[in-house]
Amino acid sequence: MSLVISHANISIKVAHAGIFSAQIVFTQPLRVSWVNGSKEIPIGQFTLEPLKAKKKRAFLNQTTEFEVTDQEAFGRFTQYMITSSNFTWRLRSDQLNARALKFPVSKGLSYKKDLTLKGACQLELPTRLLNVDRDSRNQ
Repeated sequence: MSLVISHANISIKVAHAGIFSAQIVFTQPLRVSWVNGSKEIPIGQFTLEPLKAKKKRAFLNQTTEFEVTDQEAFGRFTQYMITSSNFTWRLRSDQLNARALKFPVSKGLSYKKDLTLKGACQLELPTRLLNVDRDSRNQ
């Protein structure tokens, strides 16, 4: 049985995308690994729609499903993420297709990107008091 996290929102601004307008097609899911010291621990994967780059920039704003491929490793990652100031995910794919301008499509390109993100203890989350039981204070 696999675990799927639905409605995962991915919003990224890509800089230095090259001087030519291009389209990148992810022909297979991006594999996600948690980088813990010198270890790369696979935890899941997700699909992306094609990415269009123009004027050295690209914007990604998609909702997808994140499939957890190793529930035990994902559990360890979640514990780490909650207690650490930051964490690193490594994204990989070995089957990208790219086309720039009118050039032929380049197929089978490899992609690897490390993303260092804030851990949960570093996030500024709003706090709301949902219920106050006045009677319990007077006992």
